[in-house]
Amino acid sequence: MLKKITNLTLLLIVLFIPTSLIKKRLKIKTKKTELLKVDNKSLDSLISKLSYMESRNDWKIVSENGYIGLFQFGSVAIKDLKINFEDKYKSVDILKFKRISKQITLLNKKIKSNPNDFNLTIKLFKKTAELRSIFSEQLQREALLDYIFLTKKYLGDLKPFLGKKIKGIKITESGIIASSHLVGYLSVKKFLNKKIKNIPKDGNGVSFTVYLKEFSGFKI
Repeated sequence: MLKKITNLTLLLIVLFIPTSLIKKRLKIKTKKTELLKVDNKSLDSLISKLSYMESRNDWKIVSENGYIGLFQFGSVAIKDLKINFEDKYKSVDILKFKRISKQITLLNKKIKSNPNDFNLTIKLFKKTAELRSIFSEQLQREALLDYIFLTKKYLGDLKPFLGKKIKGIKITESGIIASSHLVGYLSVKKFLNKKIKNIPKDGNGVSFTVYLKEFSGFKI
């Protein structure tokens, strides 16, 4: 009987698990293919591409550092939105969001040191659920449009920079806006005005020139 169960278990491992993994890979591949077919340079296309690059279109995802959702918003950006669009984001408890984000960062560090501690994983699951309840999918989508508006305002007149090249990449308004989402408008502005020499990068080491190229020429 034990031998039969063992054989059955092995059969399930061979047949079921690889199939599920293949489906997962095919799903990701399909998303990439769909993305590559987008040749429309509209604002909607920019939003779709940004959502894919930031989160693989997953509004529920929370990064190790407590950034949430489709466009990976953090507490600083959400606080900025709340200050400038108070009525729209009055339901967002920014202090609670910031506190939970810090707790998520700390829990992820603890899990890396103690990967077999199931209690830590449960706590992390609960905290990410709390964060999602504060910043819904609909609010995330509205937040991006509002943040694009704010970024344009903060960056000021971009005409002196448009058409010039950085590392062989043509500067466009949409590229600058998307790059600002990646590394922060202040870093981009300083770099463009030659107040800093090093090319700005995000927390994962991704250069703003990546987004400058990927999001070049969209109509926003």
